[in-house]
Amino acid sequence: MKNIFGKEEDLKLYDHENGVAIYEFIKKSNGYSYEITRDKHGSELTFKNSDGYSCEYTRDEHGNELTFKDSDGLTRGINK
Repeated sequence: MKNIFGKEEDLKLYDHENGVAIYEFIKKSNGYSYEITRDKHGSELTFKNSDGYSCEYTRDEHGNELTFKDSDGLTRGINK
């Protein structure tokens, strides 16, 4: 896996106005890596890892989960 700039190095991007990390890419020494995006509240929107697992959320304006789906086929939320 590579970060959003196409590099295999750790990267964190912040929303300085709200004081939260909105993007994070971490690569461990054992080769495992993961990427997370967050909304302005710091609530997770997407996650994916080098093992092939991924998930995504939709959230309301307060950061509450509306829907969820993952690469294993699990879904929940509105109109489920």
